[in-house]
Amino acid sequence: MDALEYGIQIAKDVGASLTLLHVLEPVSYGDDLTLGHAAEQGRVAQRIDSQLSAYVIAIQSAGVSARRVIRGGVPVDSILESVRASARDLIVMGTHGRRGISRVLKGSVVEAVLRRASCQVFAVRTPKFAPGYQRMMQMET
Repeated sequence: MDALEYGIQIAKDVGASLTLLHVLEPVSYGDDLTLGHAAEQGRVAQRIDSQLSAYVIAIQSAGVSARRVIRGGVPVDSILESVRASARDLIVMGTHGRRGISRVLKGSVVEAVLRRASCQVFAVRTPKFAPGYQRMMQMET
């Protein structure tokens, strides 16, 4: 299960609502040290909004109240500010499993949130980064 699935199950179990938060980082250097473009950021924001909207509809159809929030800024700061502003009891986050130079350049958002959050944090390792995960691809000829 991924973080969203755990969040839905927890919300069902305790009668809570979910806020799906996505933080768009400012235009900056990417993993490959190239500068991101503002136009691309706009397309990314539209795609994320569409995806979160679909998630909210699916979550609500499962009987859980949900809403989406898209914020800009530094991920750790934006997550913590959102939690403070809405007095949340629990943060459920997925880990991306960054390693090497990516982790050095971007750090671990989950680690920083774990250290600084005023509420409980439930960190879920994304299945695709778990040991033994194998991506299955079907080749068409």
